[in-house]
Amino acid sequence: MKNLFKFFIIIIILLIVFLSVIALLTNGFQDFQFGGDSVSGITDENGNDLNPNIVHELPSKLNISGQALALAQENDKKFIEVTLIATVLPENASDKSVSWSVCWADGSNSPDVSEYLTVTPKSDGSNIASVKCYKPFDKNIKISVVSSDGGFTANCIVSYIGISTGLTLKTSALAPNGYYEIPASKSFTFEFSSVDYFDENAELKLSASNNSSNEKVFYVCDFTQTWDSTLTFDEDTLSSVSIKDMSSFCFSYRVTGNCVEITGLNRVSSYYVEDLEGSEDLIYKHDYKGHILTNFWTSSQNESLKSYAAQNEALFSTSYFTLRIMDSISGEYYDINFQII
Repeated sequence: MKNLFKFFIIIIILLIVFLSVIALLTNGFQDFQFGGDSVSGITDENGNDLNPNIVHELPSKLNISGQALALAQENDKKFIEVTLIATVLPENASDKSVSWSVCWADGSNSPDVSEYLTVTPKSDGSNIASVKCYKPFDKNIKISVVSSDGGFTANCIVSYIGISTGLTLKTSALAPNGYYEIPASKSFTFEFSSVDYFDENAELKLSASNNSSNEKVFYVCDFTQTWDSTLTFDEDTLSSVSIKDMSSFCFSYRVTGNCVEITGLNRVSSYYVEDLEGSEDLIYKHDYKGHILTNFWTSSQNESLKSYAAQNEALFSTSYFTLRIMDSISGEYYDINFQII
């Protein structure tokens, strides 16, 4: 019985080792997964990612993603690749053989282009070839295909899109106080660009997050205004809110490509949690829940609240929101400071 148990344990161990070896051996042949889809990190002239498991028609342009190449090399893969086919017409042509070549698009011979990118046909004369990129390059590469019958030529220009070394905001309409001023009910678009280590346009993948301060606070209070403009403050509800707490009331934003659009909704000075209209004992009233204290509301009465209103007023001109723009490829970020006016 003991021998049978030992034999069973040995079989399990051997099975685990076998599966581990298989996984290790096949890892180098796995395509990288971004968002669950198999992608090459190589796109055509329309920005379509070219699946490495599919043969693609030779495009006029290829873009190599610096991010994809970096990720591949971090995972011990020496290159990223895509398979292309050059269609020879007519379909019933007797000789469909072609020759492939690769060179620097500017005609230079140095450095050796094969250190950066290679094109390998499936077999001699095949119109199907594998394109592999090994490392970043700072000028365009040209892939050429020439038909054996007639010498017809098709070219594809290959560009390397590197990783950003820093974000640059193209918009420069700063207000004198050092913040951008966005009117309520208006939108303003901020466009970003970046370059890589070769001073070429870099690939960006932007996102935005609210990075406004929690330290600058404003005072709010519930109060009621009746039909004859009488104000009644509930000092027991006095509380504070930060500029960050006011964000969703004051602005919204969206990211599209390399652009961030910020839409002003309301000024800070009009902040409130909730306004309720109603009637009590046939006397019309307007209830303000969590409304910001300003000189306008407290000028006629409620001496104890005037100091809080004055503090709010002093902050209006110096308070600003911050939207942090992050490039997830490089980790670089840029803070947009702005006010809603």
